[in-house]
Amino acid sequence: RLSYSGYGGQTTIDALGRPFLLEQTTDRVVELDPLAPWKERASWDVHGTDGVDGGAANADPVAVVPTSPGKAYVIRFNRNQIAVIDDTLKADASAPTKMIDLGAYLDPSDTDHSVDPVGAVYTNGRLYVLLGNLDLNKVSPTGYFTICTTTQPTVVAIDPATDSVVPVVDGGAA
Repeated sequence: RLSYSGYGGQTTIDALGRPFLLEQTTDRVVELDPLAPWKERASWDVHGTDGVDGGAANADPVAVVPTSPGKAYVIRFNRNQIAVIDDTLKADASAPTKMIDLGAYLDPSDTDHSVDPVGAVYTNGRLYVLLGNLDLNKVSPTGYFTICTTTQPTVVAIDPATDSVVPVVDGGAA
């Protein structure tokens, strides 16, 4: 049994087969021991200082995507930056090595001022990140769905060699 503070979390297994616990309300990313998944091997504090005024208090990590040994990207739903972590560190509450700002991709009509990264995949030497661009200020009174808005999802590509956003190139039909 593994207990942690907070109320939100999800588990994931990265492309290298490592299990992770994403403590969404406390902004911790925890690598678990694959042979004893109730034991922590390492953790990272991915809260950051990029919270939007009036926005969510937590960064809400939703995915960990490794690209090379020593480098993994943490997708954080409630922020405009992606945290880059050194996934070879085996310590508690390590800080990100870098943050990548995606604020330039904010839809001007999005009143919550967050690009809402919802997922990512690493393929063909690029990290492709899906920005949900959900306007969370336009949620139904029941809280179950967002009301129709003009915002559109966006896919951005990041070059892991430079950690910069690069053009998304359409490869055409296979």
